[in-house]
Amino acid sequence: MRVTARLLVLCCIPVACSSSGVTETPVGVGTGGNLDCTSTGAQPDPDAVARAAVVVGSCVPDDRPTSYASHFYDTWLNPDRNGLCLRNAISCLATHGGGCKAVADCLATEVDLLGPCERACEGNVAVACDDELRFRSDCGRLGQSCVSGRCVEASSGAPACTSQSFEDRCDNGAPVGCSGGFEKKGPVCADHQGLVCGDSGFGEKACVGSGAACQQTVGNSYEVVVEDGLACIGNSLDACTNGKRHTFDCNGLVPGFSCQAVAGATPPAFCGLASECSPKQGKWKETCEGDMVVMCNAGRTQKVDCKSLGFSGCQASRGVCVPSPWGN
Repeated sequence: MRVTARLLVLCCIPVACSSSGVTETPVGVGTGGNLDCTSTGAQPDPDAVARAAVVVGSCVPDDRPTSYASHFYDTWLNPDRNGLCLRNAISCLATHGGGCKAVADCLATEVDLLGPCERACEGNVAVACDDELRFRSDCGRLGQSCVSGRCVEASSGAPACTSQSFEDRCDNGAPVGCSGGFEKKGPVCADHQGLVCGDSGFGEKACVGSGAACQQTVGNSYEVVVEDGLACIGNSLDACTNGKRHTFDCNGLVPGFSCQAVAGATPPAFCGLASECSPKQGKWKETCEGDMVVMCNAGRTQKVDCKSLGFSGCQASRGVCVPSPWGN
């Protein structure tokens, strides 16, 4: 079973809640202003999502553009504060034109391969590593403060907890767990097309389907997960959601999406734009056509010109734009 994760500071430096603050002198990351983490923004622009995903997939050597496009669309499923930060950065990433500098300017995060490192605060910049991958995130630009190497909201006052002894629970229809040393609350499940808060297929409380038990490959306690599509029923998707089957209206999940099926793919069905390719089938292999990255954008095969994003070209061995941490 794979657990979904949010990209950049929104996943690799998990945002916890704390009643503490810090007074260190801020250290900036990027030249942009504060991120918009409150407005719901417009409906998804697939072309902008593709361009933004190519920037991040090229500049963060962890996932590829196709996977990052899915992360962007997931913010319409999970419009919490972190999701809105990410959603409202799409236009900036798509139009910046400065190559990998866009990640620092648009997402308040610098990424390099200087890890491993210990989680720490450099002024108001949170520093964390995933093996050799190092993230430096300007908490101030996220409207937060750095505490113990994490960007946290000082005003939320969530109780401290210990993962080893904490018992997950449902609170007014929302799952509550322990993450980063503080209690973390997920979405109100019923608000998402009738999901229910209950025991998931991976032993924790989560938003689960209302139908029969099923075998999932992807799960998450704090987000709505619609990854394991089983079949299309008209424009609706029959999916395994945290261990229980549920039927979703695709357009209600992400505006403009409909149910798609790709023969021979695993999973066989998904909510997306087309059925030319399967964005859910593991790590879809991006390729290059000259200076263009060829990716799978919600089921639509799409080409994105690296030079229009401020890069010098496309690296054929990985299907990403360069220069970047992937290479030159």
